[in-house]
Amino acid sequence: MLFQLVLGFTLLCSVQSQAEGNGIGKSTYAASNTTHTYAWMMNYFPVHDADDSCRKNKCTCGTQGRVTLDTYYPSRIFGIHTVDAWGKDYSRGNASGSLTIADMEAIFDQEIDDFSTFSPFSDYNTGFWSASLDDYVKNFKADNVPFRLYSYTYKSKTYYSLLTRITGSQVVFELISDAKPSDVTVTITATKETRHAFEKYTPSGLIGGHLVPLKISRGTGNMTRLVNFYKTVFNVDPIWTETLKDGTDIRAYQLDSSATVQIRFVQRPLNGKLLSKETPTPAWFEKYLNEVNNKYMTSYKSCWDVWGDNHYAYDTMSVSGDDVISLYEKNNWKYHLFSFNMLSEEHKRRRRNVTGPGNMVQGYFADPTGWQIQLDAQYSNAPSDAESFSPDYCFTSCVSTDL
Repeated sequence: MLFQLVLGFTLLCSVQSQAEGNGIGKSTYAASNTTHTYAWMMNYFPVHDADDSCRKNKCTCGTQGRVTLDTYYPSRIFGIHTVDAWGKDYSRGNASGSLTIADMEAIFDQEIDDFSTFSPFSDYNTGFWSASLDDYVKNFKADNVPFRLYSYTYKSKTYYSLLTRITGSQVVFELISDAKPSDVTVTITATKETRHAFEKYTPSGLIGGHLVPLKISRGTGNMTRLVNFYKTVFNVDPIWTETLKDGTDIRAYQLDSSATVQIRFVQRPLNGKLLSKETPTPAWFEKYLNEVNNKYMTSYKSCWDVWGDNHYAYDTMSVSGDDVISLYEKNNWKYHLFSFNMLSEEHKRRRRNVTGPGNMVQGYFADPTGWQIQLDAQYSNAPSDAESFSPDYCFTSCVSTDL
């Protein structure tokens, strides 16, 4: 949730990736047990501790489990963050609706379980390219980490997908490779679904044991609304569209010409009605998050509910943050602004977002799924009375809210 430091402006080598001003820089999840999620990622993924975290991942008003992918070049930074930012007097933690973060994590556990049956809740994932899946298969088998392997064909080439998850969290990962796993004892299920379409960008070069970010994926109950939203806000159309025989509708976006991480949405042929907690669907999840956002995010400086930590970060120099704010105001869409006192070297490096002497603005904008977009863009005329960002998570905007 803190700014992801990104050093350098030039894409190096043939392995392009995200850098300041041109891409998707992180995937963030609200989490009730960040010690657990942090340990999982440090144990199984080629990552290191995010260097701007609170001491020992314990903040005054929250906890963190934030890591950064190990990469060859300083301009290639991608973060995977899990946070429990409960705010002053636990005011933000209580702004979650009728379900807590832990309740929602239990639903993910219930629905996905061990991947023996495909669940649309696994459409909420962060995807990476790996040169090989062998070490992951070996380690996950040894430690009884749930996973499932798929194969699919894209442009006459076979790819392999490994879905896995951090139990007790909302965090689902998908690892994709063109190398078939060598373990002949594991089952690989062939699917007609294109798990990732390598449009505009294909990883190449010496990536070794590193992971390269490919996509941020979300389930949805209303694809039409999403398509209209991304066209209206970012003026983009899908770079990949697929409709399966069962009615599954898939759209993937590239938000700007230099961004290599796709934003992917999947609508499965499910009953779109609001179901009970015992039988949830992405349509139910979407409706729940939007209802919570509607309750608390009544203005740009009102309570930023705890589900705002379910977001991806889009760092762009081609989008006007002022224009996005205007669109959200016009449509009564939900967003929250933070101001930053630019005292740190990190903030000084990012002065292009300045709205006034010494201050910077950052916005969190809900999309139709109820998940949010951390938009690091150019803001010139944003309101000057936004909530001050609290690096120790002691947010105060929810303190006076009737929870």
